[in-house]
Amino acid sequence: MKFAPTHISDFDADILVRCPQCERCAHLLAVKTETWPGRSRRLTCGHCGHCRDWDNWSSPNADWQLGFGLEVWHKTSCCGEVLWAYNADHLAHLEKYIGAELRECLPDPERGHVNQSIESRLPKWMVLGKNRSSVLEGLATLRAMLPQAGG
Repeated sequence: MKFAPTHISDFDADILVRCPQCERCAHLLAVKTETWPGRSRRLTCGHCGHCRDWDNWSSPNADWQLGFGLEVWHKTSCCGEVLWAYNADHLAHLEKYIGAELRECLPDPERGHVNQSIESRLPKWMVLGKNRSSVLEGLATLRAMLPQAGG
């Protein structure tokens, strides 16, 4: 299967996180402002009403620990590591990529082959053929954690 270059920032407009107040699923939304275009974030929890803004949010380092005491909602132990996803779209992308028997990465139309894509940055344990079934099981666990509509 051929994959167009995808960057982690393609999935970070709405990161599902664990609410620091009630421990339930909350949203970390990208907010565009005149002061900090593209660098502001708003945490909103539909369960407890907790809300918090950050004006100078630096992009996450593609990790389940986002800083500011926040961590992604979708995370589980897999192959002795932490398997995580920002949201349903990120999860679907990982399922498609890990599940593919043949993974061919297409060059970026503007820059050619670059080492910034999600696919090139996945840890080795995730892409090893011997771990494929375990990683797919872990991704199924994450899928079961998706909040229901309105949640």
